[in-house]
Amino acid sequence: MKHTLFLLALSLYVGQTSITVSGCKKEPLPPTIYGEWRTLSGLLTPTEYRISEGEICQRYDDYPAGTRICQSAQLSASGDTLRVNGATPYVWVLAFKGDNVVNVMQADTAFATWQAVFTLERK
Repeated sequence: MKHTLFLLALSLYVGQTSITVSGCKKEPLPPTIYGEWRTLSGLLTPTEYRISEGEICQRYDDYPAGTRICQSAQLSASGDTLRVNGATPYVWVLAFKGDNVVNVMQADTAFATWQAVFTLERK
């Protein structure tokens, strides 16, 4: 009888422990700039962006469907900054508004001047 009570108590303890452990929440991952985006505001011409490791592509509304300008570049995203080291190096300073909207300030790294401020929405 003592053995049965011990096993019952042990199973209840283990059950509570597993419920407590499974209730732990992981910290949410910060949003990423990689993916497909389109401008919401700030640029004269609506633009779509496809940003991936090693390449950033742009497509303007007046281009034929499927036509993109792509630049092979070394991209490094860290915190609120995306550095694009390609033929024309520049930096984006990012201010995410949730996972699907980001305000962008673009700076030309050669002249250290702000070139554009715009808002992107994830497609």
